[in-house]
Amino acid sequence: MLLLGISFSLPVKAQEQSDTIVRASRIERVREKRILVQSKVDRILDKHQRITTDTLYISRPEQPLTIRVKTDIYSNSMRFHSRHDDNTTATYEIKSALKETIGFSANYRGISLSLSLNPKHILGKNSDIEYQLNFYRNSFGADITYSYLHSFKGKDNIGIYNGWYDLPNTLHEGLSINGYWVFNRRRFSYPAVFSHSWIQRRSAGSFLVGASGYIGALDLGDFYDDIPQMHGRELNRITMSHISVGAGYGYNLVTPNRKMLIHLSAMPTMIVWKNYKLHYNDGNENMTTDPLGMFMVARGGFTYSWKKYFAGANGVLNFSLIGLETDVSHFNEKLNIRFYIGIRI
Repeated sequence: MLLLGISFSLPVKAQEQSDTIVRASRIERVREKRILVQSKVDRILDKHQRITTDTLYISRPEQPLTIRVKTDIYSNSMRFHSRHDDNTTATYEIKSALKETIGFSANYRGISLSLSLNPKHILGKNSDIEYQLNFYRNSFGADITYSYLHSFKGKDNIGIYNGWYDLPNTLHEGLSINGYWVFNRRRFSYPAVFSHSWIQRRSAGSFLVGASGYIGALDLGDFYDDIPQMHGRELNRITMSHISVGAGYGYNLVTPNRKMLIHLSAMPTMIVWKNYKLHYNDGNENMTTDPLGMFMVARGGFTYSWKKYFAGANGVLNFSLIGLETDVSHFNEKLNIRFYIGIRI
């Protein structure tokens, strides 16, 4: 029996044209799905993000997507003033190693996603940890920061050591929350400076109220070795917690050409509750009972915009003062500076 098979194949050029048509069809279907999803998201956002601002002063960007590349620098320093058993006084300072991160953020119509990495941490050169969660709206917002730091250097003013020296056994762990409420929320915008989800079109200011909370501990390790004792004992740990409330003022300055935005704000607060304890090597502890205590949040920044691009820097400074110089006083200063460049598309 003789079997005869006949097969047909398309010419090479015709096959390539067919593959191109298939790929184009797939791309078109993906594009249609993306447009459908985007339209549904936009309808939801339109429903839940009604514009209640004076759009002559602040408004949403015309472009829905904002992308930023950023780098952050963190520093933390503390200063202690103490009076010892022999009635002498001394001042000690400690500071953590500078921490730098790089990252990016994307904001789609007010919904943000951000990622930052610490190159030194990845390479094993610095194991300090710091996490930040920032929430900025025109009406209210908050900064939440968790720190776990042990790369400290110390310094004193009584000549025991020359200059700054390493403190390998000193450890600081703390959680802080700073919140604000804006009165002139229709014309003044914090997000225009810090998240760039809004645009400040004309200069405006506002009175602010806010509250702050903090809880943390500082293990001094060998920080007090060879230093005169207080109350006949060596201090080795300080536990700290407080709540403060206050008011302040912020201002956004827009230059006449509307390309430069400059921001300054400050909110001093009084500590209304605190629990500061001094722990000693012999297992005893005592609580600081003095009525004095203050906490302050200061913010600043500038942004230069051209076409669909923008660049600039902003910063947040926190500092607190607890205690009396007749016993032990504690000054804490924490600074975060951010540099960025972005595009709106």
